[in-house]
Amino acid sequence: MVVHVKGVIVRFARGFTIVELVVVVAVLALLLAILMPTMHAAREMTRITVCQAYQRQFVVANEVYAAEFRGFFVPIHAYSDGTPLWYSNKTYMDLAGTWPDFPRLLPGLSCPSAPTSPPPKRKGWHHGIYANIYGWNHTTVKGKGPDAIQLSRVPRPGRTVQFIDGTDWHITETYADYTTAWDVYGEDRLWSVAYRHHNNEGCVITHFDGHSAYYTKAQTYSPDVNERKILWNVY
Repeated sequence: MVVHVKGVIVRFARGFTIVELVVVVAVLALLLAILMPTMHAAREMTRITVCQAYQRQFVVANEVYAAEFRGFFVPIHAYSDGTPLWYSNKTYMDLAGTWPDFPRLLPGLSCPSAPTSPPPKRKGWHHGIYANIYGWNHTTVKGKGPDAIQLSRVPRPGRTVQFIDGTDWHITETYADYTTAWDVYGEDRLWSVAYRHHNNEGCVITHFDGHSAYYTKAQTYSPDVNERKILWNVY
């Protein structure tokens, strides 16, 4: 708009109309709606990547431990000679770089999708937080001699679970069945595979050979019994 004041031309900038403001707000809302799922997916992929790195650190620590103890990994269960099991074994946890904070290992090497305080129905962390964040697979191990595993005895190290997202320090194939465990109880049940990632649809698994990957529920607990044996049976 132009106004003449005593021979001086004064120009006023035209403001936005209500219609223009509404259009701008609508465009911004549309862009936000498009970008939000992408941002959420990116955050979740970051959490998975961090979880994989942490689990691999435990597996690498196991390999170093085995090199010092005649090829045996740290015990899943306490030895009769008093050797402590993995999450309370100072030598092993030192190798993993976590012992100075034990047993309040926060944030430490904790899965970023895991709770940072005990779930509502628990009175406290069962054996410390790491024992409720990651579980060591001992399917077909317990009852077959010492519960310390030798890598040389694992027939399929690149396909068998060593560490997995879990709600307790030891996990077996039985509690990978999400229809009777995770989907019903979530973090409140011990011994369960914790399908924490991608909106409770999957978990991170690290194998005996050290490689780590994201698995869906159906991949972790396959309807094919033979596929489950390949993934879960240590011996």
